[in-house]
Amino acid sequence: GLSPTDQIQNQILESAEKLNLPVDPDSVEVTRTGRRTTAAVEYTQPVEFFPNYTYPVDFRFTVEALAVQGGGAVVRH
Repeated sequence: GLSPTDQIQNQILESAEKLNLPVDPDSVEVTRTGRRTTAAVEYTQPVEFFPNYTYPVDFRFTVEALAVQGGGAVVRH
């Protein structure tokens, strides 16, 4: 089976794919502190501010998951 951190990383990559976010698996940083798991994700996406003018914008978001008994993880956005 996958470790909880791998599971969370996979969940984030799946969510990113559904939202068409250009998230690189290497840019997903999952850290565990006790029962709390935090995933930080960074990606750059070109945003069109004016017609024909795009600018790369850096995004960063974190997802916190609290380990629950039974081995699953609850992901809150």
